[in-house]
Amino acid sequence: MAATPRTDHLALVGAWTAQVRRETETSATVLHFTGDGRVFLSGGGAGHWEPAGAGGFAFRVAEPLFDERGPEAGACVGWVDIDQLALLDGDTFRSEGVSVVRDADTGRTLRTKRVTVTARLADHPRTAPRT
Repeated sequence: MAATPRTDHLALVGAWTAQVRRETETSATVLHFTGDGRVFLSGGGAGHWEPAGAGGFAFRVAEPLFDERGPEAGACVGWVDIDQLALLDGDTFRSEGVSVVRDADTGRTLRTKRVTVTARLADHPRTAPRT
C-alpha cells in the first residue's frame, strides 16, 4: 500500500463511501468512523478502529447476516467478522484484510475471504450540514 501517510487520525471521522472487493464480487457500502474509535456500516454492523502506525489504522466490525426475511423479521443466521488494516491518504484510504463468516449458533467458521476496501470521504462533521 504505497501512499503518502497522514498522521491526523481525526481526518478519519465522518462518512466514507467504499468499494469492498472480494475474490468473486465487489459491493458498495458506507462506513461511518467516529472520533471515539467506533465504526458503523450503513447496512448494519458495528465495531471499532484504532491508529496503527504513521498514517495507518485498523478496524474491526461484526456484520450480522439474516435469513431470507431480512433484518426486520428474520433470524440472525451468522455474522461476518471483518478485520482490516488501512492506510489513510488525504480524503481516501485503502485497506486489506480477512473477513470470516461465522455460524450464529456455534460460532463455527463457514468461510474466509481476503478483502480489500477503497474508500473516499463523503462528508466531515465539521463541514456536513446540520439537521
